[in-house]
Amino acid sequence: FSVDFKITDPINRLKSGTEAHLKMTVVNDEEFDEVALVTGPTKAARGLTSMEYVLVRNKGENLKTTFTTVLEPYEKGKEYIEKIEKVSMTRDENARPGLYDSYSAVKVYHLNGRVDYVMYSTNTDIEYVVDNKIKFRGFAGVVTFESDADDAKIIYSYLNDGDTLSLVNAPAETVNAA
Repeated sequence: FSVDFKITDPINRLKSGTEAHLKMTVVNDEEFDEVALVTGPTKAARGLTSMEYVLVRNKGENLKTTFTTVLEPYEKGKEYIEKIEKVSMTRDENARPGLYDSYSAVKVYHLNGRVDYVMYSTNTDIEYVVDNKIKFRGFAGVVTFESDADDAKIIYSYLNDGDTLSLVNAPAETVNAA
């Protein structure tokens, strides 16, 4: 699901006439028991006394839910994300995940053709294969391709707190952006 927030500018940082928005898209395999949009007090920004919040909750026993969210700031009429999909993350069957390990990856398609893979794992010792395309071992990683074509050039990559970010069946240095 997605929620689109119209952004107010109490300190006049935006150009006059600009209508800024923030679109929050939640991409999960699970369905949620409750989703609520509420207004509550804030001290987060100068000039604001309240903000809108999205509360998402699952009920039950022995739940393990990873909430995966993509935020898209944009000016009205100038959105740049076409679609977002959750993609697979597989690990070697001999890997020993911890009880509370969490991981997630999304593929973000941009209107200009660019494709971003964004991945996350709490266990930086386990190597994952993301969407059968990218090897990843770390806390967070991003790989940006110029398009969704199989031979698309990598134009950006980032790895945080990790040691592996490479294309499947390719040496590690192939992920470095040109």
